[in-house]
Amino acid sequence: NGQGQQGFISLDCGMPHNESSYTEESTGLNYSSDADFIRSGKSVEIKNEDPDFVMGYLKPYKHLRYFPEGTRNCYNLT
Repeated sequence: NGQGQQGFISLDCGMPHNESSYTEESTGLNYSSDADFIRSGKSVEIKNEDPDFVMGYLKPYKHLRYFPEGTRNCYNLT
């Protein structure tokens, strides 16, 4: 594991706002949804019929936020 994350946030981009924050076991990092920091974009879950595909990825990579509209999409961290 790397250094602690004091003073940093780890966002799971695209994770639904109603899902609970979690700790990624392999890294020890605490992740939360990015929904409280941005109002634009669309959120999707990455799906594949092959169960080995999903199991081979860390949880933060199972969601995706993309921005089909607008010229600038920014996170508000204040």
